[in-house]
Amino acid sequence: MNNKKLKIAPIIKIIIIFMLCSFIFGVLLALKINVTETVTKSNSSFIEIMFFTFMMNFWYILLIWHFGKIKGVFLLCYFLVFLKCFFLGITFLVNLKALHILSFLKYFITDLVILFPLYIVMLYDVSLYNFYEQKQYSSIKQIIVYLILVLVYSLLCSIIGSTI
Repeated sequence: MNNKKLKIAPIIKIIIIFMLCSFIFGVLLALKINVTETVTKSNSSFIEIMFFTFMMNFWYILLIWHFGKIKGVFLLCYFLVFLKCFFLGITFLVNLKALHILSFLKYFITDLVILFPLYIVMLYDVSLYNFYEQKQYSSIKQIIVYLILVLVYSLLCSIIGSTI
């Protein structure tokens, strides 16, 4: 029986470590934020939460995709993902302090399942395009798939947000 190990490209390891470090940096910074224990119910509707979440993530995805097409600007894409993971780290700890543990877990699992892999794939694509000349950059079909994933993420966040 052949026992094959899953091999992960070194660039993916670098991307994952980069994202985890920026996430942890956000968590450490959020330790200084004082969060009250009471959570007030938001007056935002399901549609408002979905639209706001979609628009916030849509611009990150669109900017990373657009800047990834320009040779030599890939560091800006890494900076955008750093910011996103940094803010997710801050949000992670603030939600952990303020929300009930079940609501917090719903948000965190949604981020882990949809957003983090999406950013890993996008940074991998950008890195391959910038480091290897023969690699074609992502197509319109890929950006549509990315945006559909952001829409699914927004729907899930609005479902979670409307039940708090």
